[in-house]
Amino acid sequence: NAQTRKEARLRKAVRSVWCVSDGTTGMRQQSLAVAAVMKWDRCADFRDIVITPHPLLRYAPRKALVAATATHAAGDTSLPRMGNADEFPQILVTCGRRMAGISMALKARAKQQGAQLTTIHLQDPRLDPACFDILIVPHHDPA
Repeated sequence: NAQTRKEARLRKAVRSVWCVSDGTTGMRQQSLAVAAVMKWDRCADFRDIVITPHPLLRYAPRKALVAATATHAAGDTSLPRMGNADEFPQILVTCGRRMAGISMALKARAKQQGAQLTTIHLQDPRLDPACFDILIVPHHDPA
């Protein structure tokens, strides 16, 4: 099926993957597990990044579509500043509602810079699935 083909393409030729979490053990481990299963944790530029999301993105993730630079508001320097398309990862893995805004903001910023960024989000973000390239929602999550 189309999803299986997309997964196979994502496994090949991946050089840069970021797993971004707020450090919550369960959320972080789920993101890292996806990277491990896909063998992305062995790629040249694999990063396990722990951040504290700006309150705007944490409690109102939809605002990320309007404020794509909010990931650096209030002095947050845990995510690198990307000045050009080559500095973005190919794949961004996030988990949980708190990280949905980060994923959306980085996707918007990547698009502004002309970068190809594939977002994978785990758990129900309670947002339009179209905000993410791949959305993986467990059966127990309300959808």
